[in-house]
Amino acid sequence: MLTCVSSPANDAFIAAQPEKILAFMKAVKRATEHVLAEPEQAYKTYISVKPEMASPVNRKIFERSYAYFSKDLKNVQRDWEKVTKYGKRLGVLGEDFKPNYTNNFLEWKLEGDSADPIGDQKRMAQLQKETAANGGFQRLAVSASA
Repeated sequence: MLTCVSSPANDAFIAAQPEKILAFMKAVKRATEHVLAEPEQAYKTYISVKPEMASPVNRKIFERSYAYFSKDLKNVQRDWEKVTKYGKRLGVLGEDFKPNYTNNFLEWKLEGDSADPIGDQKRMAQLQKETAANGGFQRLAVSASA
């Protein structure tokens, strides 16, 4: 499961102003908690701010994306390795690209890594089929390893 959040900063900005990164990540965490707790209300808020997104297609995108929201915003090395390899294969990342992901600015308790990432991917595929058929906001129950 890809569960990343990109911070809008480069290494120099992060080093010079870590308090801004902390504040930004706290805001993203609060927003994520709201989306997870109240997805219908979150979608209504979203389209009230961006009314051009109030279409059946964008509603489906929001519903299908809901399952991928990370509760704790944690970057998972396995996922970043896959994303990096994919970006290099597409040619959008140079062969010398080194990802600079970090969890250093997440000051809350992080969940453990998935105990069964391959099984989770299979279950997610099934969940997405069900969401495509029935709509709504559904999440996958994931067991974390110790």
